[in-house]
Amino acid sequence: MPKLTNKISTLAIAMFMMFAITSNATAGGTLYVDDDASAGGDGTSWDTAYRFLQDALTDASGGGISEIHVGQGVYKPDRDEANPVGTGIREVTFHLLNGVALMGGYAGIGAKDHDARDIELYETILSGDLSGNDEPDFVNNDENSYHVTVGTDNDNTALLEGFTITAGNGNGFAGEGKDRGGGFYANPTDATIAFCEFEKNFGTYTGGGIYSRNGSLNLHHSTFLENKVYREPVSNGGGGVAIYGFDKFGSPTVDSCTFIGNSATNAGGGLEYLTSSKPGGGVTITNCTFETNIAIGPSWGAVGGGGIVVFATLKTVLIQGCSFFNNSVSSLDKFAVGGGLAIAGPNKSIVNCQFSGNSCISPIGTLGGAITAQNGNAKFINCVVAENTAENGGGINNVNATATYIDCTIIGNTATKLGGAFHSLNSSEPLLTNCILWDNGPEPIVDEDAAVTTVNYSNVQGGWVGAGANNIDSDPMFVNPGNGDYRLSSGSPCIDAGHNWYVPVDANDFDEDGILCELFPVDLDGNPRFNADEADFDPGCGVPVVVDMGAYEYQFDPVDQITFADLTGDNAVNTLDLLSLFADWGDCAIGCCLADLDLSGTVNTTDLLILFANWGVCK
Repeated sequence: MPKLTNKISTLAIAMFMMFAITSNATAGGTLYVDDDASAGGDGTSWDTAYRFLQDALTDASGGGISEIHVGQGVYKPDRDEANPVGTGIREVTFHLLNGVALMGGYAGIGAKDHDARDIELYETILSGDLSGNDEPDFVNNDENSYHVTVGTDNDNTALLEGFTITAGNGNGFAGEGKDRGGGFYANPTDATIAFCEFEKNFGTYTGGGIYSRNGSLNLHHSTFLENKVYREPVSNGGGGVAIYGFDKFGSPTVDSCTFIGNSATNAGGGLEYLTSSKPGGGVTITNCTFETNIAIGPSWGAVGGGGIVVFATLKTVLIQGCSFFNNSVSSLDKFAVGGGLAIAGPNKSIVNCQFSGNSCISPIGTLGGAITAQNGNAKFINCVVAENTAENGGGINNVNATATYIDCTIIGNTATKLGGAFHSLNSSEPLLTNCILWDNGPEPIVDEDAAVTTVNYSNVQGGWVGAGANNIDSDPMFVNPGNGDYRLSSGSPCIDAGHNWYVPVDANDFDEDGILCELFPVDLDGNPRFNADEADFDPGCGVPVVVDMGAYEYQFDPVDQITFADLTGDNAVNTLDLLSLFADWGDCAIGCCLADLDLSGTVNTTDLLILFANWGVCK
């Protein structure tokens, strides 16, 4: 696989550094490091730069330093001015410091402009290959650093930015944490890592690229390439990143990161999030790409989550704006589940994500080519699930789950046995609303083991005779499905055919307008979710316009916002809505019943209380 690099535009890095400098609690001087510097430098300028990064970190640990600028080149943790050829001690590492921004990517000595910064052109490498003899596929890495970089007890003023971190080998003793976090080991840390590339790091237990435990680690605009976790018979997972939370409740974030070609035994080829059952904390993963990551057996139990695995009983998890392409789960002797994503536990939201080309492979059995949702009430909103494969549930599998799928397009998925689009078992009770299920084979939806799938206001090819109502079976008229364009053409029967009240409120302010009481305002493209079409015909349920089925809204005449419990469409819940509710009191007739706010089929005291709870103007 070709090397993937990060290019920081002048504007992007300037904006990020404004934040970093503002949040840096210790304003102070700057040290300079360049591997082409002369011996004996004091680090106070490029002309007198330190040769070795360890010397700069030692200097900065005494205080008075807020930034360390590192010129292009290769830096190894076992080297300093006293040991210029290295000690070969695997325990030695680069430690992040509170109040210090450690920044690579500078042109440094020999350049016309020493301070020119471009992390692709002036690559700055932190390498754990102490002997310089590594070969492909982690051969000859026995002497490599256990951890190239480390963060312990860091607050959010510690920053690592603009480096390539490679060749860490976490294959040591588990009791000392040396079997994880080859690239970066954190226990705990609230540090920020930005615009970095973690490439070809290794762990025998978990976290090949990064292992973080009990903190609020912040990852931004970073790449995880071909990192690996492997040990027989048992490893835990997280080839690219493993985030654990057991003792200290943190809220880590992973934003605008790319995971390509990472692998793990057991679970989470790209990323693993694993926490205790205690309440508090959670993780947010936004605008990330997971591509060709692999979770592979042998292991215990089921092997799952080629892109991401989440097992967090009482933690809030938000996965938003992410893409899962061609990830896989493979095992010879275990069940393989969740080729793109395996997620368990309540309070999980997956919003505006795409799943394509993911798969599960195992002779024992496979579940959920793209997604497996287990033991929880996860919500999937505005997602496309396309051309994924598995034995059961080519697109999605539910195991003892009450997951909800809202405004999703599930198309072209294949099951070799049951449920081309959707498969549920173990008393699962999933709900599909405002969705499109098309061209999935051999049949779109299959329930087993007392599972009951409810489908409302959705377009299901071949029709749906199970639980639910107000579904259709009509060509959705995608713009260009053969080319992956699942937007709706003019005249599509899916336009204005959903039910507004199934759309959740924008509690996390996805569109950043400060309005939290409106219904989720955008589609997968980020375009306005509520639009009137030129036909002015609304077969669905809502006012003044009705949501479309599927992940994309047909764009014609957008409405600024739709307010939950607004029965009259004037963007306010008031006396007019109260009168409308009383007019519809009692059992709802089949079809649209806007006063049934809790979607129970009856307008009663519960709906009245909901209306009062939303009283006023949404702003």
